[in-house]
Amino acid sequence: LHRMQLLCGAAVLALVVALCGQSASSATQSRSGTYDIGGTGDLTGPLAAFGTNWRAGIDLYFSNVNNHGGINGHKVDVTILDDASNATIGVANTKQFLASHVIFEYVFFSNTALAVAPILNQNHVPSTVAAITGSLLHPVQREMYAGEIVISDEAQPSIQFAKHDLTLPKHPRVAIIAGTSAVLTAYIQNAQKSARAQGWDVVASEQVPLTETTASAEATVIASDHPDI
Repeated sequence: LHRMQLLCGAAVLALVVALCGQSASSATQSRSGTYDIGGTGDLTGPLAAFGTNWRAGIDLYFSNVNNHGGINGHKVDVTILDDASNATIGVANTKQFLASHVIFEYVFFSNTALAVAPILNQNHVPSTVAAITGSLLHPVQREMYAGEIVISDEAQPSIQFAKHDLTLPKHPRVAIIAGTSAVLTAYIQNAQKSARAQGWDVVASEQVPLTETTASAEATVIASDHPDI
């Protein structure tokens, strides 16, 4: 709950910055003086457990914001559409939001974020992305904000934790397993690079399709390579 509060607070800060930087003409595009914002996320499908909690946190936060006068005196109306972890649906949702003149969008899934980023940048609609890739932040893109720590950047502290807090042989054998998404692919690449920089052997790397309900096949492959970590 505390982490969700921090993430929502960061997202709202980005929203407030975006709204304060808008011209009067663009702000009046929202109906009846309301700030209309949208979101596309995983309300069904393989990541629904994340997406539904994400929506609940956003709804709870903006309910509190509206109960305390809104932002700049404007109520905030939030519409979250389901993309079921499908980037094509996420693009369609984004285009629907743009047609209704939303002034801010939340995006959950990294594959969807990569697909909608050019559209949001072209239309000057800022967005907070829950699972953002480094490629959307470096170089800086005006409309893209990180909703939390960049997951691919977690690879380095993962390797450092293993190095300093686990009992390992001098040259440990490393295996990496993660889900199949743009941001997790980047995590694997960074983890491989960090492990090899320590002189460790990366003996296996497996990705689990998001449509799977078990990682047993990938885990069996990794176990057969007898990694130390």
